[in-house]
Amino acid sequence: MRAGMLGSERGAISAEQVGVVAVVAALVAAIWVAAVPQRVADAGAEAADCLFTTEACEVPAAGDVVADGPANDHGRGPDRDTATATPVGAAARREADVDRQMRNEARALRDLADRELGDLGVWDELQALEVELGNPTRSDERRAADFERYEELLARIEAAPDGSLLGELRDTDAARRDPFRSHEDHERLLEVLDRIARAGHAAELAELLDGWAASDRRFVHVEVDLDDGTARVAEVVRGDLDSADHVAIVIPGTGSDAGNFDRATRQNAVALSETLHVLPGGEGVAVVACLCYAPPPGLLQAARSAHADAGGADLARIIGDLPVGEAEVHALGHSYGSTALGRAVDREGLELASTISLGGPGFGSGVGSVDDLPDGAGRVWAMRHDLDPIDLAGMHGRNPDRADFGAYRAHVGDGDLERRWWKPYMFDAHSVYYQDPESLRNLAFVVSGQHELVSGYREGRR
Repeated sequence: MRAGMLGSERGAISAEQVGVVAVVAALVAAIWVAAVPQRVADAGAEAADCLFTTEACEVPAAGDVVADGPANDHGRGPDRDTATATPVGAAARREADVDRQMRNEARALRDLADRELGDLGVWDELQALEVELGNPTRSDERRAADFERYEELLARIEAAPDGSLLGELRDTDAARRDPFRSHEDHERLLEVLDRIARAGHAAELAELLDGWAASDRRFVHVEVDLDDGTARVAEVVRGDLDSADHVAIVIPGTGSDAGNFDRATRQNAVALSETLHVLPGGEGVAVVACLCYAPPPGLLQAARSAHADAGGADLARIIGDLPVGEAEVHALGHSYGSTALGRAVDREGLELASTISLGGPGFGSGVGSVDDLPDGAGRVWAMRHDLDPIDLAGMHGRNPDRADFGAYRAHVGDGDLERRWWKPYMFDAHSVYYQDPESLRNLAFVVSGQHELVSGYREGRR
């Protein structure tokens, strides 16, 4: 009896709860239905305003805004009328795009290297086995095992599809063995050798890109050239390109490449960044490490202008495309980098607030003074340590640090150099510009627009 009454009470309570829930659900549904037309109407009004206004109308795309306020009750971020949305700038979007590009490119390079170098490994193993099979000192058991493997590799090579590297190695084997084959055979063989070289470059560059993509570094440009194994890289090491008043572009010289980017170009950019960090007035300066051309690998190649001619076009294209907004751009070319920079300004139309030569051998043939540079060069600066042997160079126009060249000049300290009276020049002086504290301070003053604070300041004509 008691159990039956208890069951009846529970049934009554359940029915009452169901009734309450039903009423609440009805109220919520009524409120939502009433609100939907108004929301649709608001959206339609905004769209109509956008279509018929005479001014530019911007509609943020997905992912282009980041909400600032706390989440609303529904957990979907702040309400539109109460939250402050912060637009994501062009530089931030570029960093995200380049990060995705770097990951995809690293994967594609790795796949290419694995496929081509795998084929090459099969071919090389077959050649090595041919030599081993002719070795009379090997045991019969070992010789039998080697011959079995040889037959296996030979069958794999014969079955390789046309167009694969293994197929090309198979089909050009006669040209490799016979130096008197036809011209067409040799052309095809050279193409195979180029293909092997590209695969080697792909493996090296994939490893670099994998490492950079796995980091939290901020790249705004990456491209690779498998023909010569070079890369064009631009990384923001300080500041925000979206809000900076000034942007300093650090450009390296001879011997710089993707493999030593971190310990050379980037390290120089970091040294400048650290100086700006402690310098009054340096807070509005962003710094970009820019291996944005292919420098000559050695001094012999640096004596010619070919790398500067091609590099000037690369620098103008890449620097000119950086998302810097209204910031003043100051490009610092070290050594041969100043020659490539001169080409970019003089022949490719790159426009800068400052064109800066650090131990440079000249801005290019035909540039004998600042008067030979276009107005887009901005203020032209030249810094050279008095022991820097670049003073002896003269194959790329007139040295910009000459007094009659007309560039603005600043003092360069000795850093860790030890002067000796019998040494009119020191090779170490050529790399002192990003090592000497006084030089770094002067560079920081230049790229932050504080020219009046530069030590050893000498007025230029432009």
